[in-house]
Amino acid sequence: MVGGVSADPQIVADEIVRVIGLPAGRRPRRCVADGSDYGAEIVNGAAEELRLRLARRMGVAALLQPAWHPALSG
Repeated sequence: MVGGVSADPQIVADEIVRVIGLPAGRRPRRCVADGSDYGAEIVNGAAEELRLRLARRMGVAALLQPAWHPALSG
């Protein structure tokens, strides 16, 4: 509820459909399904950058890429 007004649950359903429709490997780790625009996109972007920076420093950045198993391609 934002400012005493309930958010439209259709926003969440639409975001789920959008993310599921993205190609494998292109789906975001986080997404925001909220019409209030309270800055979550900015926070998520900063968290992602820090996550990537830490993985690079640790030498494990390759682990952040999606891995596919042949059984999943069916």
